[in-house]
Amino acid sequence: MRKEYNSERFTHRYRPPAPATSSCNQTRKPKRLRKPWKSSIAARCLCLFAAALVVINLFYLGAKPIAVGLFVAPWDKVAHFTVFSLITALLSFGSRQRIPITIVLAVALIGGLDEIHQSILPGREADVWDFLTDVAAAVCTTYLLQRVGLQTHEEKESARN
Repeated sequence: MRKEYNSERFTHRYRPPAPATSSCNQTRKPKRLRKPWKSSIAARCLCLFAAALVVINLFYLGAKPIAVGLFVAPWDKVAHFTVFSLITALLSFGSRQRIPITIVLAVALIGGLDEIHQSILPGREADVWDFLTDVAAAVCTTYLLQRVGLQTHEEKESARN
């Protein structure tokens, strides 16, 4: 059965959906979207490799003279938060976020080493607020990733049982 709607601007044909051919009246469960970072070893390795590259570039480019005064006072905290959130997200995806506290501690260690590295460079200075921003980025990113729906290892095991 077709219903036609004519207008000056366009012609719209309405075709009702085909009736279900199934003999039982049960509804289907919606398919769960596949999350590629959970199942693909290659994607996880790529995330860990990218995290390592970001950390290496953090120390390498931070030692360059151009890094002195690159960001002014409020924007340096935004840069720290962004970079350390990226590192946390890449480590989380790469490790399937099995032990989130380990990821936070690893990112905090990287932040501490970055501040020690900055203290020995000429023209750079270490700042406790930068370190606290790094830790806050790790904690916030880990929390958000937990809330968004990355299942931890325990949740995945309980879902199987």
